[in-house]
Amino acid sequence: MLYHPLWKRSVGDSVMRMSFEEGRLLLARLHIGEETRHREVLRQATRIGGRTLGVARVGVWFFDADQHRLTCELLYTTESDRYEEAHVLHERVAPHYFAALRRTRVLATHDAQNDEQTRELAPSYLGPRSIGAMLDAPIYRDGEVIGVVCHEHVGGPRTWQQSELDFAGSVADILAVLFLEERLRGVERQVRTLASLRQDAESLARLTEVTRAFAHDVNNALTVSMLVGSRLVEHPTPAEVHEMGEELLRASEFAGRLLRDLRAFHTRDITDRRTLREVVAAFQPVLAALLRDRAALHVDIDAPDVALTMSGTHVEQLLLNLCVNARDAGAQRIDVHITLRSPDEVEVEVRDDGSGIAPEVRSTMFEPYASTKPSGSGLGLTIVRTLVEQARGAIRVESEPGKGTTFAVRIPVA
Repeated sequence: MLYHPLWKRSVGDSVMRMSFEEGRLLLARLHIGEETRHREVLRQATRIGGRTLGVARVGVWFFDADQHRLTCELLYTTESDRYEEAHVLHERVAPHYFAALRRTRVLATHDAQNDEQTRELAPSYLGPRSIGAMLDAPIYRDGEVIGVVCHEHVGGPRTWQQSELDFAGSVADILAVLFLEERLRGVERQVRTLASLRQDAESLARLTEVTRAFAHDVNNALTVSMLVGSRLVEHPTPAEVHEMGEELLRASEFAGRLLRDLRAFHTRDITDRRTLREVVAAFQPVLAALLRDRAALHVDIDAPDVALTMSGTHVEQLLLNLCVNARDAGAQRIDVHITLRSPDEVEVEVRDDGSGIAPEVRSTMFEPYASTKPSGSGLGLTIVRTLVEQARGAIRVESEPGKGTTFAVRIPVA
């Protein structure tokens, strides 16, 4: 049998003993962590308690949910240095013992088989195991008794000393603290898990938003292709065929850039660094084709050829969604003005002569799926706001019912 080097044999004792000071020191070093589990701490605590008090058995018992049954999670036998488990005590068998545990800091019975508080246990538990004295220390959590550390002396009666009562209480108190730490650590793990799940949910929501925005703008690009395709079916002249071929090419190139942006979403790789004039010149035919049957497009650029903090594809998405939004407002005319407001900032203004925006709608018009159109997706202005925020820009809206709407977007120069 192996013994701790601090243990020593006391005169008249049949087991190796160690001092109370050394016992408390070893108890203070116990820790429930990732490496040391709950059960291993119980094994160490009962072994230290048994060797310090010189008792034959030490058990850790826990109440069930209704407080009417005690179950022994682990029982240490000092002489054999072995562990047992699975003993159960019911309150109906020993009501005085259960009541004493709930009202006593340390329950010390010098003659357990005859003491009023524990003699009910004599026929079924104490007698068969030759237990003559008991030193039980309840374990508390949140002011309630959740269990007990039971030190059992085998043989005749034994008179417990105050130092022994104090040590038994220390064992229970240290286990209570360790169980609380274990509980807090479990809560921390739950918090980390919930934080991770929340981050995953936010990532999924963001991905869903990007996918829907992508589908929304690809649908606009496909609308241009469908409009031009329907005109081709009407047998146009060769000159018109060439013009419509250019429109189809521009719409297809825009859809391709959207796909490239989607592929680069996770890396935030913005490779489209075309200047403002290049973007507008290339994209104007797509806008004109999309608005042809509903509104007339007028573009006026009063700004130098600069690059913006917004990628070229995002400028196209911005113009597309603002112009389509104006078209769907019943506008007959859409004016796009691009001006240099300062050396560091460009303003893109999209103005229409449509029906305007009602005051009660303006507070929610940038929210996802907020649409007053029967067939609208409610994503166009949400996409606009997202693009502007990503570019660290700002957006201003002026509208009057029956007199049209102006969206003015300011974008920093790169």
